[in-house]
Amino acid sequence: MQIALKCLHENILKNASNIAVIDHHATQTDINDKTKLLYIDTTSSSTSEMVTLMIENSEDVPITKIEAIALLSGIIVDTNHFSINADRKTMRAAAYLLDKGADIKKIRSLFRVDENLMQFKAKTVESAIHLKPDILISKCECDCEEAYVAASQAANDLLDIDGIEASFVLYSVNGKVYVSGRSCGKIDMNKLLSRVGGGGHATMAGAQFESENIDEAQTIIENIVNDIYKEEYR
Repeated sequence: MQIALKCLHENILKNASNIAVIDHHATQTDINDKTKLLYIDTTSSSTSEMVTLMIENSEDVPITKIEAIALLSGIIVDTNHFSINADRKTMRAAAYLLDKGADIKKIRSLFRVDENLMQFKAKTVESAIHLKPDILISKCECDCEEAYVAASQAANDLLDIDGIEASFVLYSVNGKVYVSGRSCGKIDMNKLLSRVGGGGHATMAGAQFESENIDEAQTIIENIVNDIYKEEYR
């Protein structure tokens, strides 16, 4: 799924004559001479929120039920079910999408995972260890392409533990190691993972290593956490 989406993304960029970049991440890699619109808002909870409010403010732009479902799904994912970075703008966007036919039951069904992935997620949460009293790290041993689902959900679930401010989950797919990082806000996850070429935003970011050695990648993350912890979070 992840590989298929990446190929689709690359094909769209290659064949498009005009490109609009709308994002809530500060770091952009898709800007080129085809870019006709650049709209960045790092205060928004998600790109889906930004697009929704643009549509709401443009009276002549229609929105279908499927589009409303897709946009509300994006908001729910990026805010971890409205628990992170959700503010009045976020709730306004969600209410607008519900008015346009977004179906919560349908959205919930989109987030369901099969039993094997659920078991991998549970094992990932169970095997987490402390890097610091308020930071957890774990490895997802799932070797399928959908490992990112179990890893990202496990990273979210680790934040539900009392006293935990940030979490990291590492997983390996197709010879590369990936990291899903989550934060409640105290620790800037984007700033941390940008040190290894990754990025995202303060509460949700990711990175990848051109290596299949997951233990080596974990050591790198541990060293970066130690460095930043000394610098900023003592």
